[in-house]
Amino acid sequence: MKIQVFILMIPSLILFGTVNLFAQKTNQNIASDSGKILKSANYQGDAFSEYHNFCAATFDVPANFNNTKFSNATNFRKAKFLRAATFDSSSGGLVDFNDAIFAGSANFRKVKFSSVYFSNAKFASSPNFNGSVFGSIYFKSIIFPSSIDFGYTTFSGSADFTDSKFAGLADFRSSIFNCSINFRKTKFSGPINFSNSKFKQSADFTVVKLPSSVNFQNTTFYSTANFVNVTFDSTANFSHTKFEGALNLHGSKFQSSLYFTGTQFYSSSIFNDVIFFRETNFSQVKFHEPTIFSHTTFRGMIFFTGTQFDKSADFKDVDFYDYASFQNATFPSGVDFSDDTFAKSANFSNCQFDSLVNFTYVQFKCFVDFNRADFKGSVSFKGSTMPDSLDFSYTTISNNEIIDFSNAKFDQGFKNDIKSDRFCYINLFKTDISKFRLNYFRFRLIFYDNEAKKELSSDERKVIYDALLKNFKDHGQTEDYASLESEYESYNFMHLPKAVQTAKQIKDSYASNPILFTLTLLLIFILINYFKKFSGLPLYYVLSKEVYKISNFDLEILEEAVLMKRYFFIIRFFYSFIYTTIIFFSFNMKLDNLYFHRRWLLFWFFIIYITGIINLFFVVHLIFK
Repeated sequence: MKIQVFILMIPSLILFGTVNLFAQKTNQNIASDSGKILKSANYQGDAFSEYHNFCAATFDVPANFNNTKFSNATNFRKAKFLRAATFDSSSGGLVDFNDAIFAGSANFRKVKFSSVYFSNAKFASSPNFNGSVFGSIYFKSIIFPSSIDFGYTTFSGSADFTDSKFAGLADFRSSIFNCSINFRKTKFSGPINFSNSKFKQSADFTVVKLPSSVNFQNTTFYSTANFVNVTFDSTANFSHTKFEGALNLHGSKFQSSLYFTGTQFYSSSIFNDVIFFRETNFSQVKFHEPTIFSHTTFRGMIFFTGTQFDKSADFKDVDFYDYASFQNATFPSGVDFSDDTFAKSANFSNCQFDSLVNFTYVQFKCFVDFNRADFKGSVSFKGSTMPDSLDFSYTTISNNEIIDFSNAKFDQGFKNDIKSDRFCYINLFKTDISKFRLNYFRFRLIFYDNEAKKELSSDERKVIYDALLKNFKDHGQTEDYASLESEYESYNFMHLPKAVQTAKQIKDSYASNPILFTLTLLLIFILINYFKKFSGLPLYYVLSKEVYKISNFDLEILEEAVLMKRYFFIIRFFYSFIYTTIIFFSFNMKLDNLYFHRRWLLFWFFIIYITGIINLFFVVHLIFK
């Protein structure tokens, strides 16, 4: 850049050298106030047709150059303006204010200079350049102590603000830069405003620190815009801006909110290694060329809602620490999210993926929404860590593609140690389930319609269960099939009447271990007959006396034990055990020993007898089977 500045200064140096040489030889047509103390400085409306020299002059009164025409070169180098200096609507060729001192106000509104130099000039208050037109202008190493107004200014040659300092507002609104502009290493202490401006050539803001708000709304960059390693400490607004040249934000940091809403990028855009600390909004943006966000960090919420990526989008190795929304975004040429981290919810609902989508080795933690997403190209989740829940409801997948979770991970969490036995809950409502591959021992189904905001009906659940069961069966996933079938049966069981549930539980318990079930029933009958009393006597005693007598079943020992109170409880339990077991396992019952005058006792007797016969039948059947 220094070489370019030197080359641009060559004509001016030649002009000054030629004029000085001519002055030495002829001492004519040259006006000089060099080194003078001027007590009168009203040049309003004057025309300087020849070279005029105010070098090192001191203006002890207000200097009025309004509407002045400088037809030739004019030298104000090292001049001192002790009062106000006004150059409004003046015009001319080369004007040199290098090392000049402006102790009062300085106004250059609507001036037209082909070349003007302010390098190392000193301003007590910031000058006003509103509405001016400059061919080339140089502000190297200038300090603007307060707000400066360059609004509606046109820069046609070159503009150099290298190493300058803006203490207040730097207002360049609606300005036109027909030349390259250099703000490299410039220091801005106040807000800067480039809204509605046009940069026809490159704009360089490399290694600039911006502590206050930055406004580039509705600005157009026709060439390269470099914001490399820039620090934005406050809000930055690039909404509805057009980047027809490449944008480079490599290594920059946005400490506050950033807005690119409605912006259009007609050339490649580089956002790699950028850190976004607060909310960042790229909603309704159009990227017409490849876009690079690799190795970027989003610590605040990020919105790409409705964003259009016409060419490839590179989001490799990006860290999303907060909510990330790509809702309604379109990716016609593929997108790469490999090795990303989504620490909170991610929204890809209504996204259109027309080409390759790469989610390999991505770490998802919370909820990921693919509701109504349209996958027309291949998609890969290889090696990715599954979130707590996934929504693929109403998702469309092209005929030749599948979504494969068979290689997904569940044992690697984020910073809070996700357990290896956790489940990922997945919503497959209104989706072609045959397009999915998953191991069900780590997944569970969600039955919810997010659009209708309601739980699915039994019929709707059945459709999902049947489709996923068929999926497992078609691909030989026997364990997954068994697991899902068991879950499906459990769901159906929970919706049965209570009586049917009880019967089914008994049936399932018996089927699992019929011998144990039979012995358990027998023990229950023994205890009832032991503890239950009828007319003050144990139930088995009354049964043996008044319902069914068993031969050789001698109760005299029990009666003696009652009278003597010796081993009473042991003997009573023994008799209850013998009597109940004989009835329970009896194949043939002697009707001669049966009495019918105790109907309720007779009914209880037959319950024991018939239950035993049925259980004995199934036990024998199991043994022979």
